Amino acid sequence: MCCLPAEVEDMAASLRQADAFDTASKHKAAGGGGSSSSLASSLGLNLFQDSRYYRPLLVGLSLMLFQQITGQPSVLYYASQIFERAGFAGGQESAGISVLLGGFKLIMTLVAVATVDKLGRRPLLLGGVAGMVLALVLLTLAQGEVDSAAVQGAASAAAAGGVGVGAAWLSAVALLLYVGCYQVSTVTIVFMRGQAGSVD
Repeated sequence: MCCLPAEVEDMAASLRQADAFDTASKHKAAGGGGSSSSLASSLGLNLFQDSRYYRPLLVGLSLMLFQQITGQPSVLYYASQIFERAGFAGGQESAGISVLLGGFKLIMTLVAVATVDKLGRRPLLLGGVAGMVLALVLLTLAQGEVDSAAVQGAASAAAAGGVGVGAAWLSAVALLLYVGCYQVSTVTIVFMRGQAGSVD
């Protein structure tokens, strides 16, 4: 092992130590004692006893939780109505909207895959989350304008100079910004493993 870098030798030593621990646990379990520790070892639960794994585990679980509570499925549920208000499609063309959003999600995922090693996970994650917040604020404001224009009626809306149409377009752009930032940050970064390393 004289030719291996020190990092590889350290990893090999750790693996030998873990193998020795597993062998000792199996011998202890065969002797009648320590069956619960061998069960924990075989399930990989002994990792929770080492405090150096607490922070990475907390970061990983937090990212997965954040990905689930962003509300992205709820926003996509109303995507066809948002695009219909913007004048892009009628209710019967909601399948086309789904294809459009799916293609846009694919493009943004490819952008994230291409840039994660150059930029790093943390900037993509933080930038994506900031973009998602901005997009949701814009979407909320725009939908409020669209709804207020609809409440005013057709004559008032015509006098307002097309405020509802501009807000509808802003809604569509905000929706695409939200979907793009979600794909670049929480989806791709959480599930992809590259040379960029951890999110720390």
